[in-house]
Amino acid sequence: MKKFLIAALLSAVFIPAYARAELNYNSIDVGYATTSYSDGSPNLTELNIAYSDSLSDRVFYRAALAKSSQLNLTNQGYRRVLSITAGGGYHMPLKKDIDGVVQGNLTLGSASPSGGSSASGYDLGAGVRAQFMKALEGSLLVVHASISNGIRATADTFLSARFGYNFIPELQMYAGLDLKSDITTHMGLRFFF
Repeated sequence: MKKFLIAALLSAVFIPAYARAELNYNSIDVGYATTSYSDGSPNLTELNIAYSDSLSDRVFYRAALAKSSQLNLTNQGYRRVLSITAGGGYHMPLKKDIDGVVQGNLTLGSASPSGGSSASGYDLGAGVRAQFMKALEGSLLVVHASISNGIRATADTFLSARFGYNFIPELQMYAGLDLKSDITTHMGLRFFF
């Protein structure tokens, strides 16, 4: 949590605001993610769909639905989890085509009967989102995430990087990494409206 607060403070103090960035926070995302575990556990794969919309010039909300699966080594079946995420954030222009972003999400997950217990958690992130060229954008956030299944809780603070390429203004292909002890890769399509 300390790293999260330091990153948010440094972003706000050292980058002066000049002009409003032309970044769009209204989108529908369809994506795929996979997590590779450092302890050798089977990979976790996820399919997700997310909706993001602006409430005002600087505030946005987000909702997502995800279905993930992982091989369960105990009974050789798959552990499947359906999760719902709701959250939002605040963005402010730091320079032309660069926004400072602070966001948070709550997630509730329900596992299949043979897959184990349900879990819930949250994440908080702060960083920057930038339009590098007309068709290329990226973001870099410091994220603190915590999840609990009622028996065991885990927390991690990590860097999350995303890059997107716009084929047309309304359609973007994106890819990214969550750089923690267990690396998660993301890819998908984003439809702007």
